[in-house]
Amino acid sequence: MNNYQKCEKMIRNSKFSVKGVKTFRGMEGYGINANLYYENKKIAFLLDSGNGGCMDIDWVWGKTKDGDPYELEIVKECKLYIKTLLHTFPKCKWEEMGGKYDLEGDYTWDDESIFNLLVNDSIRNKEYNGWLKKVMVFHTEKKVVQSYKQKVCDLDTKFNFGSCGVMTLREYIKSQGWILLNELSTTESYEYFDKYCG
Repeated sequence: MNNYQKCEKMIRNSKFSVKGVKTFRGMEGYGINANLYYENKKIAFLLDSGNGGCMDIDWVWGKTKDGDPYELEIVKECKLYIKTLLHTFPKCKWEEMGGKYDLEGDYTWDDESIFNLLVNDSIRNKEYNGWLKKVMVFHTEKKVVQSYKQKVCDLDTKFNFGSCGVMTLREYIKSQGWILLNELSTTESYEYFDKYCG
C-alpha cells in the first residue's frame, strides 16, 4: 500500500460521510451535489457545477435571535478536524495515484480532495449495487468485470449455449473459468469491481 492509498484509507475511516449524492452534466464534464456529514450530523452542502472550477462547500450556519448568521460549534470542530487529518497524512506523490495523471512531484491533499474521494466512492458504490442486481462475472483471461442482462435468479435456469450444450448459467460461467462475483462476499466482489471495471 503506497502513501496515497494510506490517505484514502484514512479518509474512508474518518468522521466524514456523504449522502444524497446526485450527478448532472455540466459545461465541462459531470457535476455533483451532495450533503456532507460529520459524525452523522449534516454540516455542509457540496456542489461541483461541472464548469471547470472548484467544489463549493456551503457550510450550515446557525442564526441568532436577531436573525444574524453565526458559525456553529460543530462546523468549527469539523474544520479543525480537517486540518488535523491533513496534517497526519503521509507525503504523497502524483505517480502513486495509479496512472490517473501524468504528473510528477508531490500531491497535496485539501478539503476538496477529501470530499471528492467520498463522493466518488458513493457514486462507485451505487454503480456496483446496480451491477450486482444482474449476473456479474470476472473474466479471468481478459481481466475485466462484466454484467449481463440476466438476473441472479436466472443462474440456475438452463440455456442453450450452442457448442457448449444445454446447461445452467451458473454451470456455463464455471465451465469458462470465470469467477461469479454474485457468489463472493461483498468485500471480495467489490474489490474485483473496483479494480477491473472501468
